[in-house]
Amino acid sequence: MKIGLFGGSFNPIHQQHLQIARAAKDKLKLDSVWFVPVFQPVHKKSGELVAYEIRRELLQIALKDEPDLTISDVEKEMGGLSYTVRTVKQLKYIYPQNQFFLIIGGDSLAELDSWRKVDELVTLTEFIVIERPGFERKVPVKNVKIHWLETSKSGISSTDLRNRLKRGKLINPEELHAKVYYEILSNNFYNASGNYYSSLIAKIDDRLNNLPAGLKKHIEAVAYACFRYAWTAGQPLFPAIVAGLSHDLFRIASDREILDEALNSGFELSETEKALPMLAHGAAAAGFLKRIDENVDAGILQAVRHHTRPESDLNDLGKILVLADTLEPSRKIEEREELRKADLPFEEKFRRVLEIKNKQRHKKVFKS
Repeated sequence: MKIGLFGGSFNPIHQQHLQIARAAKDKLKLDSVWFVPVFQPVHKKSGELVAYEIRRELLQIALKDEPDLTISDVEKEMGGLSYTVRTVKQLKYIYPQNQFFLIIGGDSLAELDSWRKVDELVTLTEFIVIERPGFERKVPVKNVKIHWLETSKSGISSTDLRNRLKRGKLINPEELHAKVYYEILSNNFYNASGNYYSSLIAKIDDRLNNLPAGLKKHIEAVAYACFRYAWTAGQPLFPAIVAGLSHDLFRIASDREILDEALNSGFELSETEKALPMLAHGAAAAGFLKRIDENVDAGILQAVRHHTRPESDLNDLGKILVLADTLEPSRKIEEREELRKADLPFEEKFRRVLEIKNKQRHKKVFKS
């Protein structure tokens, strides 16, 4: 098999990494490209890297729908400093039947003569070199076999992304895989969520992690969908994530707990909600948020409180939450699945969701 080896810190993995891997695979007709995350870097301070497990998790997310792109943990399994020659030798030992091609940038090629045991390395592998702006086709090492690969110019770099994440700057879809971006924000990787939201999300997680696996999975899926809707609509991302993570925290709580959490936080309940407390689980979740953080954004409270029985005058965050909750893919309801995939303006999609919710409400009234 012909295998491309794409080494790097992937701190974090971004869209240009994926574009390079796809281009290398297609041009060289490779069977697969293996991403090899650095374990113990030689030329970078380890403090600049998040933990190997985190970088690998983000890589795995980004490669989920890329069947010909995968991850090799060879550098972690070997331990010690991550010298390229050592990595390639180990892989050739484990997989003697494979032909390996090392994917590097033109900037790395310019420094190839400084690499450890480079004369040995060029006998072990061929090179796929990504041409970068400003670098000529000069090869500083003899006897190296190179396949030149031109890709579209991109200003994306992991360093720039990390700096922008720390400053709370918005990242664009062409720069970062959506689920990778969500995981970074919701887990405060690279200090992207800051102290306030990371603390608030941690408190929500304390309750979320005690819920049944099925409900937890639904809540997490809704939170991700909220993030996606907010990102697309240009709305604030962290309130959307918080609303999604908290909206169903009391979905299966006892009637007494729901009523206590809602009423003790000052939320007024309708007679219907008092008679059927499960309908007030949004009010209970809003009460919980108010209890754990008295300064929580009022827009979040409104969205969470009213997501169970939404009306047309709901705030934008509330509409995002209702869309995400109603159209969450795991529900597997044909009518909703068609609406979820429909290319409709946000307000039109929300209007149709309201129709679905109102039909449900009328059915419940009729049955009662």
